[in-house]
Amino acid sequence: MIKLLLLVALLYFAAGFLLQRKLIFPVGFANSHLATQGTAGAGIERFESHWLETGAGKTEYWLALAPEASATSPSPLVVFAHGNGELIDDQRSLVLALQARGLSVAL
Repeated sequence: MIKLLLLVALLYFAAGFLLQRKLIFPVGFANSHLATQGTAGAGIERFESHWLETGAGKTEYWLALAPEASATSPSPLVVFAHGNGELIDDQRSLVLALQARGLSVAL
């Protein structure tokens, strides 16, 4: 009986170890049906989409400048890191609300 419990516990922890990436980081959303294709930043003024290359791969980030921001008169910047399993494509209303308050946003 003890051997069976130890075997079950070992299998449980082995499965957790082997599946940890899939449990923590759900399906690759960038390749799923949830991703909004071709509409990044739709309706957002002064919107820029960029790719940042790191050792872990490429990551998309957005920069949405405040309407009155310029090189001589910059605006405060809000850096927003969305949660796991979310897309920056889903943060349009947040960006618009912050821009309306005179803030630039980086996602």
